[in-house]
Amino acid sequence: MNNNKTYDFLIVGSGLAGLFAAYQAAKYGSVLIVSKIKENKINSWLAQGGIAVAMGEGDSIASHIVDTLKTGRGICDKDAVKVLVEEGIECVQELIDIGMKFDKKNGKYNFGLEGGHSKRRVIHAHGSSTGEAVTRFLYDKVKEDPNITFLHHTQVLDLVSKESKVIGINTLNMESGEVNSFFSKNTIIATGGYNNIYLRNTNPNAAVGEGISMVLNAGAEIRDMEFTQFHPTAFYSEGGAIFLISEAVRGEGAYLINSKGERFMSNYHEMEELAPRDVVARAIFEEIKKSDKKFIYLDARHLGEALIKDSFSNIYEFALAEGIDMTAEMIPIAPAAHYSIGGIKTDLFGATNVGRLFAIGESASTGVHGANRLASNSLLECLVFGRRAAVKASENIGLGMNIPESDLIEYKISDFSMQHYNITLRKLQKIFTEKVGIVRNEDDLSDALTEIKILYEQLPVMSSDLYFRKESDLLKLAESIVRSALYRKESRGAHQRSDFSEISKKFYGHIVLKNSEIKFEEI
Repeated sequence: MNNNKTYDFLIVGSGLAGLFAAYQAAKYGSVLIVSKIKENKINSWLAQGGIAVAMGEGDSIASHIVDTLKTGRGICDKDAVKVLVEEGIECVQELIDIGMKFDKKNGKYNFGLEGGHSKRRVIHAHGSSTGEAVTRFLYDKVKEDPNITFLHHTQVLDLVSKESKVIGINTLNMESGEVNSFFSKNTIIATGGYNNIYLRNTNPNAAVGEGISMVLNAGAEIRDMEFTQFHPTAFYSEGGAIFLISEAVRGEGAYLINSKGERFMSNYHEMEELAPRDVVARAIFEEIKKSDKKFIYLDARHLGEALIKDSFSNIYEFALAEGIDMTAEMIPIAPAAHYSIGGIKTDLFGATNVGRLFAIGESASTGVHGANRLASNSLLECLVFGRRAAVKASENIGLGMNIPESDLIEYKISDFSMQHYNITLRKLQKIFTEKVGIVRNEDDLSDALTEIKILYEQLPVMSSDLYFRKESDLLKLAESIVRSALYRKESRGAHQRSDFSEISKKFYGHIVLKNSEIKFEEI
């Protein structure tokens, strides 16, 4: 174990992207992983669907690329998609080679079908617990590596920069209260998305985009913040219990049923229940609007008890705990915020516009998803760009680095600031749920922006209090999402507007923010 405060790689975040990047980086030098939460409280752990990879019989790289581009509604980075699909096969094979066990049927890998895919290409582990299985496997691998050091329960406060390069991080140990600085020639952000800014979401409470806010403060560009993907089928209950019902359930043939007891997806798309997520989420939104209920149903009864319990055991157990036996009853569902397509703008190696700063996973905007992510491409992106960032960053190891004198601020955490932060978060969740949801419009978005500015004006000026600082960053992030949504005057993918209901050629590109500036970049 490295007991120093200087490492060859600093990785912020311990999800699949961060872990795979660490595993790769350790081949070249010393690695420090900084994580504020337990491994089972991260998005990667909760991922159910699997990993989309063109390794099955009858599948092809070309077909996977076409499906990804089609689902992305015209604004995917084609080079990034090609990298994702081609190198994804190598990364999954590497996992298999080092011992990862994916599900098999009759001795062959059992590929599933999900929305937007033309082939069965989603590989699973432990049925619908793929994220947990792969993340746990890699977590155990990195813990064994003598080149990797883990810092748990540690909040990154900010990035340390010098001469337009990031050279380290300032941290706060949430248990001891100790403040430290760590330095490196490479800093890789892998902190996940921001979907906990909505009331109904499938993410852990920590998913508030802190890594994105951090790099924005450091002068990095962020992109596509208006695109939040809503998963069509999240468990609904009056008591508020939310649990993702994997797309793989529909892949095996489950039906979506409206309040009249009718299947309806044929009215919206030729692929019916297996249409891309933006189509299905919008369709469910419209069906709910027509009814007197806040949900519709997912009917999996005809799939049979054996398949449900074998392939979707965690979903079955959760529903059962909520009083629903999905082998005999329909499951109440409604869309929920699920995946942040927007994030830190990177190139094909995860590099940002700030020197020696990289971003990967859900916190990054690599361009592979365009306006709408293809199901199960997210874990693949974690692997491919986690490896790419590590390999590219290794080129910096031989470079020089001047470590500045410490100017650490002693941060404090007060009960008042924690309470203030939580109240503001709940207010933001209400604003976003009501005015920045699946379907938006100018009036609602403008109102949302005004309300965010009012919340910012009410923020006490106490820079040394951690939660006031977190609150300030959260409000800046919220503002960037709403400003981007206002700017894009069209409906494309995960960004749907009732006042601009069609795709517009004027917005064939990306909305980019840096500091307070916003601009449009054509493709």
